[in-house]
Amino acid sequence: MYSLLSVKPPSSLLVPLHVPQRLLLGPGPTDVPPRIRIAGAQPMLSPLNPDMIQIMDDIKKGIQYAFQTQNPLTIALSGSGHCAMEAALFNVVEKGDVVLIAVKGIWGERAADIAERIGKKMIWIGSA
Repeated sequence: MYSLLSVKPPSSLLVPLHVPQRLLLGPGPTDVPPRIRIAGAQPMLSPLNPDMIQIMDDIKKGIQYAFQTQNPLTIALSGSGHCAMEAALFNVVEKGDVVLIAVKGIWGERAADIAERIGKKMIWIGSA
């Protein structure tokens, strides 16, 4: 039999992958509960599918409950830690509020930079 492939596959690709169960306590990745893994293994839905629209509505109601708001523009966003910090500062801090930011490293510096860029009043604690 003739093959165009001159390099044979490694034997490790021919056996099932075994990932040991571990408790992850670092900043990421984190442990994912079995219930979430099962949900993530479900077939994909289009964002316009009525079932997906219902799921998004349920998520919105859960967020409104968790944050005790009835704001009709409540949404869930997927993003980095930086994205979450900017969204929090932009949406939680009201006009005229003062933000207390403890700066001890890159994340505090980043929070201060975001607050300054979006025009929030701030008290900076820590190294300059």
